[in-house]
Formats: sequence, C-alpha cells, structure tokens
Amino acid sequence: MIKPDQLFEHLLTHYRGLFATLFLLPVSAVYGAYAGIRNGIAFPLNSASAKHDARIEAVIRQIVDWKEQGAKQKSVHRKVRLENHE
Repeated sequence: MIKPDQLFEHLLTHYRGLFATLFLLPVSAVYGAYAGIRNGIAFPLNSASAKHDARIEAVIRQIVDWKEQGAKQKSVHRKVRLENHE
C-alpha cells in the first residue's frame, strides 16, 4: 500500500501541470480579485496624502522651533504624534 506522503509526492511530481491548472490557477485568480477589490475600496478611503502633508508640516514646525531656539546643538529627532494618527 502506498503511504499518503508518497502518494502526494507522486501526484505533485507526475501531475504538476494538472495541479497547477486545477488548484494554483484558481487560487491565484481568486486572490487577485480579492486584492483588486480591497485596493479599490481602501485606496479612496485612505487619507495617506493628507497624513503625509500633516507630517511634513509638523517637521517644518520642528525645524522652525529649533532655529528660533538658536540652533546651537544638533536637532534631536522626536516622533511626531498627530491627532487621528497612531
């Protein structure tokens, strides 16, 4: 009697085209559709560009404050916490 692991190895070795066509191709198509739908929904809802602009403004404010303080020492990086951003 053939052991299950040997049977699986035999099927994948000798019938890999059938395995790819009947299993991998549909799984890939379903995942591609899922990713496309997810990106189509998430992209318009995500405000990444607005968050980016807010971060840039925060960095500019830090630099201006540093210069107003005399800029005598190197600026120390501070992580900026924005409202509605974790």
